[in-house]
Amino acid sequence: LDEEFGNGGNDIAPANQKTLNRIMKLRTFKALQQAAGGKVGVDFKDSSWSDDGASAQYMTLREKNGETYTGSDDGSISVYRSAFSTYRKTAGIIIHEFGHAISRYSGFFAHSYNTRYKDWNKAIALDEIFAFHFQDRFGVSFYQQNSNLYDVHLQRSLNKL
Repeated sequence: LDEEFGNGGNDIAPANQKTLNRIMKLRTFKALQQAAGGKVGVDFKDSSWSDDGASAQYMTLREKNGETYTGSDDGSISVYRSAFSTYRKTAGIIIHEFGHAISRYSGFFAHSYNTRYKDWNKAIALDEIFAFHFQDRFGVSFYQQNSNLYDVHLQRSLNKL
């Protein structure tokens, strides 16, 4: 991020597709794209939040059609207006969503559902924990800002298991 943005990584990121395209051209995001099978689109959604209150979300095409699906087909990351703050934070949110895509592509999610839980909500919770762990590996903290408390979404997922 610093190569592309320099000290501007902490500047306000405009909420638009152009910003997402700029982030996706970075070396790290090209590698994430490959790790997720090369089939993940990243699209700007001009509303504040998704229907379930997320600022961004990964979904396979089958899930978008209402199917309960644990596999990996073409998917996309929808990034809503609320995900845009600084370039660095916006990139961190996209990294988190790539964690979900890679969980699907690697078979982690299917394994969690098919052999571990047979419970969709628990598999989703474990997948959320996977994505938080994934983002942490890239230096994106899963703690609340200026706190030693977990992000509320992570804590909610931990409580479900």
